[in-house]
Amino acid sequence: MVTDSRTTGILFTPIEGHLSWNVAMRQQLDIYASVVLCKSLPGVPTRHQNVDFVIIRENTEGEYSGLEHQSFPGVVENLKVSTRAKAERIARFAFDFALKNNRKVCILFLHFDFAAY
Repeated sequence: MVTDSRTTGILFTPIEGHLSWNVAMRQQLDIYASVVLCKSLPGVPTRHQNVDFVIIRENTEGEYSGLEHQSFPGVVENLKVSTRAKAERIARFAFDFALKNNRKVCILFLHFDFAAY
């Protein structure tokens, strides 16, 4: 069963230099999968017809690892950390979602190459 894990909108981190509340909540609760359903609604005119796809994104690594610092005033650097274990976990989640929801196609995009490891 897939449930919507979204409990709030975007949370604002008021103090510079502190971890985002969104990132902290995802990491503490291990909310690793962001699932976005995109589907046309009957009777609603849109640019594209018969849209029906799902975007599943890893939510705790990469840009969401929360590893950033200000290297120079006005310049923030973000360390993008991605592990093989988390990549495999989100891939398993996406394929499992596709099977359980009778999806005919499942396409996986990875930003990195683990072939060297």
